[in-house]
Amino acid sequence: MARVAIVGLGNCASALVQGVHYYTDEQSSFEEGLVRPQIGNLGIGDISFVVGFDADVRKIGWPIKKAIFKGPNCCRPLSPGVEYDPSGRFDGTVFAAPHLDGISEHMKTDLENDSERFMTDPRGSPVADIIHFADRLHEFGVNVLINYLPVGSQKATEFWAEVCLVARVPMVNCIPVFIASNPIWNQRFIDAGVAVIGDDMKSQFGASVV
Repeated sequence: MARVAIVGLGNCASALVQGVHYYTDEQSSFEEGLVRPQIGNLGIGDISFVVGFDADVRKIGWPIKKAIFKGPNCCRPLSPGVEYDPSGRFDGTVFAAPHLDGISEHMKTDLENDSERFMTDPRGSPVADIIHFADRLHEFGVNVLINYLPVGSQKATEFWAEVCLVARVPMVNCIPVFIASNPIWNQRFIDAGVAVIGDDMKSQFGASVV
């Protein structure tokens, strides 16, 4: 079983989670849109989203299957039945994440019905404690972390890369902040014996494929 953590429960994460649900529905067909229904001994039904991290208070505390439909997300419903899926594979709780440079000031709001900005906690963001969040990954038995932070989140992405190194959890970096293709970061992951791929999935093989 692939026990997945997602950092950033935005539209891309919503599409991914709904896509996994869609292709594990008995009514769906692998022939329509899914390039690799199985890789090695893992199939699409072996993916379980066990924990999430986000900065928007409208998502924090909710299970992933419900958080992906909270504001400011506007991804069209691809497999809305995921919200009521009883399997437990989409039930991971969303916890507050450090903001760092993941949210620009002009993208913050204190209005719950704002559909274009992030509603952040007025008390501020959690402390960027690498050990604390590495322990969180261990607590939920995570064996792969997906980074879906907003584009340009350099410090925040590097923070989660550090968390993965400490926790020894492989990282899939879906945004164009260079980790896997940066020689220094790449060598650190090699030295730690931890896998890392990504640095902008869209340019490498298409964000929709993910």
